[in-house]
Amino acid sequence: MNDKELVHWLEKAVSGEEPAFQLFYQATNQDVYRTVSFLVYRRIKPCCIQNCSMSWGGNSNEKKGCMRAL
Repeated sequence: MNDKELVHWLEKAVSGEEPAFQLFYQATNQDVYRTVSFLVYRRIKPCCIQNCSMSWGGNSNEKKGCMRAL
């Protein structure tokens, strides 16, 4: 599906059409998943993902070295 088609289906989904949302979701969910995974796992130390007890809000990545960018 090309960008023009995606925009068309996204506009329909935003207007409340459930079938359009399903089609848009199926066309994009794997790309979104790969993008988010890449950004999250490249920026956060793996040990911090498992052991961090700090919240995700604010500048928590500056406190005690938790979730420090690589």
